Amino acid sequence: MISGSVITNIAVGANSFTQTYAKYAQILVRMNSHLHRCYSKLWGIITRENKSFLLIFLFSCVPVQAAQADELESLMQAMAAIKHRIVQYKEEKQMELLDAPLFSEGTLEYLAPDKLVRTVLKPSRVRYTIDSKQVTIKKGDKSRTRNLDQLPLLRTFAESFRAILAGDLNSLQKYYEIDFRGNQDQWEISLRPKDKKLVAYVNRLQVSGAGDRVLLYIIEDSNGDLTRMRLFSDEAGEAEVGE
Repeated sequence: MISGSVITNIAVGANSFTQTYAKYAQILVRMNSHLHRCYSKLWGIITRENKSFLLIFLFSCVPVQAAQADELESLMQAMAAIKHRIVQYKEEKQMELLDAPLFSEGTLEYLAPDKLVRTVLKPSRVRYTIDSKQVTIKKGDKSRTRNLDQLPLLRTFAESFRAILAGDLNSLQKYYEIDFRGNQDQWEISLRPKDKKLVAYVNRLQVSGAGDRVLLYIIEDSNGDLTRMRLFSDEAGEAEVGE
């Protein structure tokens, strides 16, 4: 049988615990109330003195992004209006394994909706006819056809280049992260592949131009190689284009 003294000690202990708990609870309530007042005062200062600044900071990017999106859409519409193009090009390829760059030149022909013909004239004559998902390579009397999936770098060039010339914004948005700068008079489009398999080959594509003309096409390979292709028409002559 439990003695009265034990019961008394238990009651005293419980009462002490209850009082201690109540004190800590009151402290926490006061701390929470104090923090709430501090946050309220801080928020009041921010909203009163910096309201305009915060609104500008939060929303200033929205009109710019919307304007850039409109510019890009207008550019794609202008591109799509031209169904047939023939331009000359000069290409420089810098490779990590080579001390000197490789040079080539020739012509590019685009025929809507998806045919692209690249004719290399120098250093040796080779013709690449890219139609839908395959490429036919002709050198001299020999010709062979391969699936573009077997040639990831050529596939990247073909699909991105055709999409821009065709004004196919949906395809660009589907396969690339797009960064557009400038306007229709002078523009630059940076493309980063979304496909992880393609990222193993290509880091970034950069296309720049003026109006509905593509003037410069750059491919940055994931291994550090860099390809620069300058494009110009017979009427305009060779264009001096910077990055």
